[in-house]
Amino acid sequence: MISHVLIFTKEQDIVLKNIAMYIEEMIIYRYGKCNAIDKGLSLTEKSILSFLACGMDRKEIMYEMNISETTLRRYIDKLKFKFKAKNDITLVLNAIDAGIIDTRGRLL
Repeated sequence: MISHVLIFTKEQDIVLKNIAMYIEEMIIYRYGKCNAIDKGLSLTEKSILSFLACGMDRKEIMYEMNISETTLRRYIDKLKFKFKAKNDITLVLNAIDAGIIDTRGRLL
């Protein structure tokens, strides 16, 4: 049995450690960001995100949730602010990225 051992130079070792530290920091940052956003969302807001991700239009969402157009618009505007989104598509993509919903609109 042959075993391979990788030998790194000191510079390569430093670069690999820096990469590992960066990845760890990004994971911690994303986890914190997801928790902060998720804790600030009501069940109604999560449901709206889910319905948008499922491809429902606003009239369908209003009917499903039994809310007015004005109320839905307010919720969506509030969600866009929280997710720093300019339109519904970016809103859904940011919610998926934040781990609130999956690509099929299911709540996570």
